[in-house]
Amino acid sequence: MCNHDLIAFTEGSTTGVRCSYCDYSLVTTYIEPIYEDENTYTITLEAGNTADQQTIKAISKITGENYIFAKRCLENTPIEIVKGSAAEIIELKKSLDLCGIKYSITPEFPY
Repeated sequence: MCNHDLIAFTEGSTTGVRCSYCDYSLVTTYIEPIYEDENTYTITLEAGNTADQQTIKAISKITGENYIFAKRCLENTPIEIVKGSAAEIIELKKSLDLCGIKYSITPEFPY
């Protein structure tokens, strides 16, 4: 090593330090905390959602159920619609946010 400053980096699933001068590096595997989270999270539909076609379609896709089931969920809020790991829930959260659907996640979802 050439005694220049080391710069910390994370790229994909690799993390480490790299020399700012000669590109010497020391690396290890990096796993994002969301993939190590062992909690089971629950998404609950909250009151105040409209039962329009876009919302029903989104709920149907998230639950894997038909439109009738999704509409009943919207009419009977609050109601738990899905449970899953943090990595699964974050994807569903993105879909709900895109559609403007009111929901909550328990336990507290830090991602």
